[in-house]
Amino acid sequence: MDVSFHEMVMQVSALSFTGSVARIADWPCPVVANAADQPCQWWFMATEARSPRSSQDLPEIIATHAQSLEVSHKRFKLRKRLLSETYALVPETTGGGTDYSMDVKPRTNSKMPFMFLFEGKSVVGSVRRPMDSATFEIKLGNTENKAQGEEWRFMHRTGRKEGTWTVPSSDTGGMKEFAWEGTIDVATDGISPGLSRPGYKLVDVSNDESDEALAVFTPTKGLSKSGVLQLNVNWREEFERMVILTFMCVYDRISTQATDAIGRGAAGGF
Repeated sequence: MDVSFHEMVMQVSALSFTGSVARIADWPCPVVANAADQPCQWWFMATEARSPRSSQDLPEIIATHAQSLEVSHKRFKLRKRLLSETYALVPETTGGGTDYSMDVKPRTNSKMPFMFLFEGKSVVGSVRRPMDSATFEIKLGNTENKAQGEEWRFMHRTGRKEGTWTVPSSDTGGMKEFAWEGTIDVATDGISPGLSRPGYKLVDVSNDESDEALAVFTPTKGLSKSGVLQLNVNWREEFERMVILTFMCVYDRISTQATDAIGRGAAGGF
């Protein structure tokens, strides 16, 4: 497998935006009931930088595929108890790691975030979604401190489609695209795919020659919403947080829809 393209540069906090679309691509989501159904898709639109920046102004995170294979897989146990607004992401990796949590609040304002990613007590990412819209807007950094956060990025839904999220690539000079896909063929380490419930995998859709799972989520049985999120590559902290934020947008939406459907069914209809 050719992996030479995997050298990447993530220009995260220094990006500014104009509203011009860099690229739009498909992001298949998991199918819950019938694997033969057509998947829906989300689209993530990454906009171009407003003006050139010097190398000193752009924080660069460079990682190669070969380097990532040498690092142990980082795993987070995801759990959300009934009636709770918080998802806990506790590291399972030997030697510990970063404890994250994701608070999900009622969505009452188009301009205010309703999902917050915490590292300890510090906000490191957030999500907002305009009312009467399928668009998610994602930001790294502290939302309350504009100097610490990058511009909002957009992930929106059109029809039955899911979308990709993107980062700049030093290999092509363009954008690298990543997609969450539903899977029954891949699971986290130690779990047989055939014995687990349908899960998710993160793939690089800009590379037609590779279907490597860069990250995997395998759900577990129980009353709480839970599972294990595993990163198979080590592309630094900003990439890790974008993986969590984009995954949680899709996971919480699908989980909430499933819960609402059960409630409507119990009430006598949809």
